[in-house]
Parts: sequence; C-alpha cells; structure tokens
Amino acid sequence: MYKGILFVFICTLCVVVYAQNKDAIIQIVDGEKDVYSVGDEVSMEIKVTLPPEICSEGMENVKMYLSGLNIEEEQPWIKENESDWTRKLKLKIIRNKKSLSKITVFRKADKGSFFSQLELKVHDNIIN
Repeated sequence: MYKGILFVFICTLCVVVYAQNKDAIIQIVDGEKDVYSVGDEVSMEIKVTLPPEICSEGMENVKMYLSGLNIEEEQPWIKENESDWTRKLKLKIIRNKKSLSKITVFRKADKGSFFSQLELKVHDNIIN
C-alpha cells in the first residue's frame, strides 16, 4: 500500500514540475554597464520557453512593464520553434523617482505563467 501511495505522490510531483517548466530570460545584448546614466541606450532580448500546448495561444497574453525606460525600437515576437519565442528591444534610460530602471515581463494563464524582471542601476536618475 505504501508503495502505491509513494508512486502516486512521485507521479503527481513530476506532473507539477513539468507544468511549472516555463522560463523567461531578459538579456542585455548591447550597451551593458554596471551603472547607467539617463540617456543611455541598451539593447535587450527576451527569450521565453513554454511547453507547446501553451504556445498554441501565441504571445498575445504577454505583458511588459517599464519603469525608468522608454522603448526606442521593438520587434514583434518571433517563434523560433515549437516552444521558444524571442523579442528584441532597444530601450533608453529616462528619469524617474528611483535610482534604478526596470523591465518586467510576465504572462498569467490557466495553462502556465511566467515572470521575469531585470533591474538596471542608474546613478543620476533621481527627480527632486
């Protein structure tokens, strides 16, 4: 009986781990620095990996929020294969009330969600 319960528990755990196997990575591809200044530009690439059954809905449900950043150039989502999507952006650092700028990418759906955030330190970003 214990073996049966253990088997069901392990199977359930494997299904939960598989269902959570979603990933979003925000990478800087050009203009990377330790500390940025207002006016600096940075090119980024967002890579998202989702199971194919979630990808069937496309990337329309992906939300992107910027703080202390303006979009200078953006490309649409490109489907690389059955589960991988990529989007390229060129962003400009602008003034805000904090000493950092952020890009947040997320998607919340019944079939699967992901969240990724990248913070950039900005040394002269404070508005008085």
